[in-house]
Amino acid sequence: MRKKVAFRNIFLIIEVTTVSLISYNTEKGGTYVQNRHRKAKDLVGNSDDLKCVFGFIKYQKDKQALRDFIYKNEKLFSNVPVETCQAIQEVTHLSEIEKYIEKEQEGVNMCVAIQEMIEDGRAEGRNEGRSEGEVRKLIEQTCKKLRKRQTSETIADALEEDPAYIQSIVKVAQKYAPDYDLDLIFQNFFK
Repeated sequence: MRKKVAFRNIFLIIEVTTVSLISYNTEKGGTYVQNRHRKAKDLVGNSDDLKCVFGFIKYQKDKQALRDFIYKNEKLFSNVPVETCQAIQEVTHLSEIEKYIEKEQEGVNMCVAIQEMIEDGRAEGRNEGRSEGEVRKLIEQTCKKLRKRQTSETIADALEEDPAYIQSIVKVAQKYAPDYDLDLIFQNFFK
């Protein structure tokens, strides 16, 4: 008797003696099927691999909970087999894991990988915040000059900015004249 357990793109077909890991990849209109057979007792005997995979599935939407799960199981995640990382990547679609799989030959330290992913996310957030801050400041300066009834060309020249870019800010800002609500202008500028 077979017991089938399916989740997303990976199917574990557990039989009495053999486990087949099958991944489907649709490239160029075709289906590529990769079979790996393992003894069921080997898979069950190494329940740490399953704990890694199912933990990632459970916490993939909540990065903080995922990080906590990994650090609570630090010993388990300090050397995760590449095959297990590939299964995690396939199931969760976390593309960040792929670069760690490519770097390592035998095992991946997921504690380090997650910490680096968190740091990358923070750096992206800081960069995005800086960019938004610069745009917000430019909108604020443009609105001050609009209150003084300056033209978009004059404003662009004074701020040393691209006239077309300033014109796009002016176009949105004029909808909120004469108050020029910066929050509303900023929100609508990116729509």
